[in-house]
Amino acid sequence: MHSLLDYQKVKQNTNYRNPVSGKEILVCVAETIRDNVLTKIKKSPFIGISVDESTDVTNDAQLSLCIQYTVYDEVKNEFIKLFNIKKRDAETIFQVLLKFLKENIRYL
Repeated sequence: MHSLLDYQKVKQNTNYRNPVSGKEILVCVAETIRDNVLTKIKKSPFIGISVDESTDVTNDAQLSLCIQYTVYDEVKNEFIKLFNIKKRDAETIFQVLLKFLKENIRYL
């Protein structure tokens, strides 16, 4: 996978009309934004976690994660991630969140 910096080094007359290139750029931008938000969250003395499980008509379950944090005494709310989950029970939801927090926030 390319980083956003890789695309800044390309010639100015290059175009990205290819759907694969467009998707790669979109993924790079999304990862950069998420990394910036996670960096701010790690610096916050307090966080709040909001999760919501939803199951669609095909019985696929998803879990959304939002985190509330502070930056210079200002409260921010950010959508962080949408997880596909196999089971909708409390233990599965807890384990998914715990794994994400340990890998990305490291409060635990």
